[in-house]
Amino acid sequence: MRDIPEGLKRGVIIGVSTLFLVSLSLFFYLPKIKAITRIKAEIAQAEKEIERIKRMERDFKPSSQEEAKWREVEFSFPSLIPPEKDVHELIYDLAGRAKKCDILDISLKEEKESKVPEGKQPVSPKTSVKGEPTALGGMEHFLLRLYFHSDYRDLALFLKEIQDVKRLLLLESLVIKREFPLISVELVVKAYYGKR
Repeated sequence: MRDIPEGLKRGVIIGVSTLFLVSLSLFFYLPKIKAITRIKAEIAQAEKEIERIKRMERDFKPSSQEEAKWREVEFSFPSLIPPEKDVHELIYDLAGRAKKCDILDISLKEEKESKVPEGKQPVSPKTSVKGEPTALGGMEHFLLRLYFHSDYRDLALFLKEIQDVKRLLLLESLVIKREFPLISVELVVKAYYGKR
């Protein structure tokens, strides 16, 4: 050992120390380097997935809002359309709801044909959202005319109550005339029945 020059000893010690420190660093940092590489690969995969979803969103053409609403209504049709006309049951239901809203002088009458209020044009039965007749195959309807006196608050409550009737009703017309002390109301509803 004494014959080895001092410079060579120092070089060997520095080399061995450097090798030891590099090995120690690799031992501690190699798992972290692998984890970083794995995370980068996952990020790249996630970016590809995000890009694919964005492409799908761009290419997706949703149906119109009207079609979506119509599909929702069609889905609930079986429970909203009774197989029989049941005029008396509907009259009884509406009269009960009117009484609940403090409307005591209501009269209800089945109409054969819709009368258009004065100064108004009749709506064409061929008109729908797309300009074609709406398909309600196998279903029939009847019109029910309601006359009563109330104040505005009770009328609003009654109109809200009508929405809870468990059958398909469409409001055909609503005519309000100012009288003293109450307003007079003429309301026509269309009620559907029959099998689709």
